[in-house]
Amino acid sequence: MFFGRLACALLLAAAGAPPASSAGNASNGEALYQTWCSGCHGSASNNLSSILNGANNPNEILFAWANYSAMQFLQNAFPSETQAADDVAAYFGSLVGSMRVLEAPGTLDLGSEVKGTQSAPTAITLSSLGGLAVTIAAVVSSDPAQFPIVSSTCNGTLAPGATCQVNLAFAPSAIGDQVAAITILSNGAGNPQSITVTATGTAAGSLPANYEGLWWKSPAASESGWGINLAHQGDVIFATWFTYDPSGKAWWLSMTANKTSDKVYSGTLMQTTGPPFDAVPFDPTQVIATPVGTGTLTFADTNNGIFAYTVNGISQSKALVRQVFGPMPICTFGAQSNLALATNYQDLWWASPPGSESGWGLNLIQQGDTIFAIWFTYDHDRTPLWLSATVPKTGPGTYSGSLIRTTGPAFSAVPFNPSNVIASVVGSASLAFSDGTTATFSYSVNGIAQTKHITRQVFRAPGTVCQ
Repeated sequence: MFFGRLACALLLAAAGAPPASSAGNASNGEALYQTWCSGCHGSASNNLSSILNGANNPNEILFAWANYSAMQFLQNAFPSETQAADDVAAYFGSLVGSMRVLEAPGTLDLGSEVKGTQSAPTAITLSSLGGLAVTIAAVVSSDPAQFPIVSSTCNGTLAPGATCQVNLAFAPSAIGDQVAAITILSNGAGNPQSITVTATGTAAGSLPANYEGLWWKSPAASESGWGINLAHQGDVIFATWFTYDPSGKAWWLSMTANKTSDKVYSGTLMQTTGPPFDAVPFDPTQVIATPVGTGTLTFADTNNGIFAYTVNGISQSKALVRQVFGPMPICTFGAQSNLALATNYQDLWWASPPGSESGWGLNLIQQGDTIFAIWFTYDHDRTPLWLSATVPKTGPGTYSGSLIRTTGPAFSAVPFNPSNVIASVVGSASLAFSDGTTATFSYSVNGIAQTKHITRQVFRAPGTVCQ
């Protein structure tokens, strides 16, 4: 989904980037920062990612104050919290306007490729975000034999607001995990910049590609605020598309996509209504699924694809790329028959026992010690509703964080403007795992607190595990 600027900002973007504003006073914002923020964060000019996220973007600052326990005291520190955020956002905006800033992803996973072959190139987008042009002197791979730069438009001067692309391939000379660094030399802030690139060399005849995970619009973050989650088991992908209806309300569609040819999966897109998220008991017989169109997923490789769809007579297509916010796991169908032994919880989960509350689910994307959870359920008017949560690890088998409700441009909007996506904290969520297939999902939404026992949803035995 979903849905940032620099590696440390990806989680906020995944929950939905808030809209831009410039109603504040930069001088007042500088004074506020020096008084309330510099003690912990130091000079603002040394916190590039914070500046980029908050520049002329007060909702991002409000989100951070509300979402991170170390900063929650700021909610009561000012006579007007909203005005304070406006002023700090204006101050950050004034800093960006006088800087040379080159945005680059912090990490990139190129998936797997058979030893002795070369993958299709993956595009890395660099963006000039400051008020001054950036001059790029060179882009260099630390392992050009295995991670060759196939082509690049990133040389010379990049004007403010402009982008360029580096096309990187993977040509493994050995089996196993491989790592390289892509170094960018420029006159931008933070020079030199480095992108950590990972990939896995496999043996010929190894298990087929698996596309399980969270995907969003390519290039990454270009349409931050929506996404499509793929649960891939055998020759079937269950896709959940998290987007917005014509009124801007959070809306999801699902699709069981069967493999129709090499790297191509197609199916019927369904809109579903059902009992509200807090219904006790949740009656699955009240869930109604209605066909609204068709969808096709076509993959170039394990990190790039195209989502073509028709919804209520509207036909469009989107280039997709995996959403990366941490170390990417490798997912394999049939690698583990006993799912309880899995130590990575990435998968599609639903109420336990299986089928007892068919009609809602929880997509978990785990990268390192962070899980991005997307809960697809129903609002009090029984219409589709999704909520998201970034839940870092808080202890053995436990993960907790804020629960976010998001509004944004309609699924059919062209262009899709991520600055119109608004994320609001509506509660909290926590996950506690007993083993690889047994967990509890506890949440509070607008003051309503409940707990669900959940398990992995296996629709093609023995299921897919990630590690």
